[in-house]
Amino acid sequence: MDLAALVFSSGWASGVNAYATVAVLGLVQRLTDTDVVPALLGRTDVLVSAC
Repeated sequence: MDLAALVFSSGWASGVNAYATVAVLGLVQRLTDTDVVPALLGRTDVLVSAC
């Protein structure tokens, strides 16, 4: 979960909307085989609400 906090804080610091950060991380989790991004962000309801 430390990586997710780092991504959210760096996204906020650079001016990127938190919803865009969630959407990008969710798509990365869905489209790749990485275990770095929490599976919660790749759920359909989370992606729909972020977009």
